[in-house]
Amino acid sequence: MSGLDKNIRSLLEQSVDNFISDAHEMETQARDRILKLGIEPNLETVLSYLCGLLMGLVVTKSVEKHGSLRKQDEHGATELLKRRAWELRQVFINTRVE
Repeated sequence: MSGLDKNIRSLLEQSVDNFISDAHEMETQARDRILKLGIEPNLETVLSYLCGLLMGLVVTKSVEKHGSLRKQDEHGATELLKRRAWELRQVFINTRVE
C-alpha cells in the first residue's frame, strides 16, 4: 500500500470497517440498488458494486487533493481492497441476505 495518501487510506479503511460493522444493512441496500438495474445481485456482484463505490471515493479524494488520480493512490487502494474484500466476503457469507 505504499504511496497511497494516508488520509485516503484512512478514509478507505474506515469505510470498509463501516461496511463490515453494518454488513446486513449494507448488503441489503446494495442488493436493492443492483436489482433496480436489472442485474442479479449475487454475492460477487454485491462485492463488486461496493468495491466500485469505494474506488469512486478514492478517485474523488485523490482528484480533490492532487488535481488528478495519482497512480500510487489507485494502486494502493486496489491493493487495500484486494485484502479487505476477502473480509467483506466472509462477513457477507455469515450475514447472508436471502
